[in-house]
Amino acid sequence: MNKKTQKCKGCGKDISAGKETGFCRICYHRDYRKRNKDRIRPVTHKYYETHKEEQKERVERWRDKNVFGGNSQKAFERDGWECQECGLSQEQSIMLFNRKLVIHHKDGQGRNSEIKNHDLDNLITLCPRCHGNIHGQESRRIICEELLEQDDSEWKFPKIRELVDSKMNEDMNMTKAKRIVAEELNMSFWTIDGYYYTRKSAETKPKTN
Repeated sequence: MNKKTQKCKGCGKDISAGKETGFCRICYHRDYRKRNKDRIRPVTHKYYETHKEEQKERVERWRDKNVFGGNSQKAFERDGWECQECGLSQEQSIMLFNRKLVIHHKDGQGRNSEIKNHDLDNLITLCPRCHGNIHGQESRRIICEELLEQDDSEWKFPKIRELVDSKMNEDMNMTKAKRIVAEELNMSFWTIDGYYYTRKSAETKPKTN
């Protein structure tokens, strides 16, 4: 004999007919939490306050497994808990930056990459400063590659001219626009000014009829 069913008011899947709540188990708890935020929040807050260390360990275990394939601890131990760029220890890193040492993917394919290589040979221990420097260099490299893209114009750096021109309006003259672009690209004003007016050489300049 087939059991009578009804649709869950939350997710729409079939559940046993006659349930007073009209929800499946998961949707019921979700709805309960939504309706009782003021009652649940203090209890949750108190729990986290009294279980801080347990929560930290849980987060670290999750991070190790999902971000580093379970090899972050092995990488720390292999590197002697020292930054492999400047030699700072864990204690020194906390003292200077109020942050622990971190694990970095050498190939740059880390958290936001679809394909990740968590092999120990691809992991390295870094302090927050060196880690930031490496990612900053990569970002600057990508930006510079984009700025070197060419078109059919007579200008050697058309992307920089395009960037400066995009900043100009009634309240922004060319000089101010160049200063803003220079600050955004971490370059000097005079470098941007020079690039703005640099033309292609005679060898590479497009021929005109």
